Amino acid sequence: MYFPNMYTYHTKNRGVTLFISLVTVSIVLAMGLSILNITLKDFMLSGTVKDSEKAFVAADMGMECASYWDEHVLGSYFNINGNQQFTCAENTILANGAITIGNKRDIMINRTEGMCAKVEVYKYNAATSVGRKKVCAPGLICTEIISKGYNSPECTVLNNPRTVERALRANY
Repeated sequence: MYFPNMYTYHTKNRGVTLFISLVTVSIVLAMGLSILNITLKDFMLSGTVKDSEKAFVAADMGMECASYWDEHVLGSYFNINGNQQFTCAENTILANGAITIGNKRDIMINRTEGMCAKVEVYKYNAATSVGRKKVCAPGLICTEIISKGYNSPECTVLNNPRTVERALRANY
């Protein structure tokens, strides 16, 4: 028995297998690249979370050191001239200059774990609290501490684009 269209049928559909395999490979490749993209973004996000956590820990460390300094070194003295030295976060910190009402005092704390903190301590009273968010009651001396933590070992070099800053503020 002779089938005249048998050979013609096979020759017309010869490229279908190649087309189906190219489409299948393209779909599998697209799914693989999508999974790779998601994985890379997760790695980058986890690094950012780690840097953010370091910066927050540094800000908290700076806040604790400044609170300790305010309570134990300054004590009840509010107009202090000269240098005060204290130890906090395994660093000997020299806070020089004067702390007076209406002026701020800067403290810098560097750690070897790749973090540092810049801390501002500001003493104010009712007369010097103009323009501040929290007004000090008459007859009291209030304190504001702003601690900025960084995921950098040195607070003087912060030009790295991966540097993260976290800040804490306390008023009392």
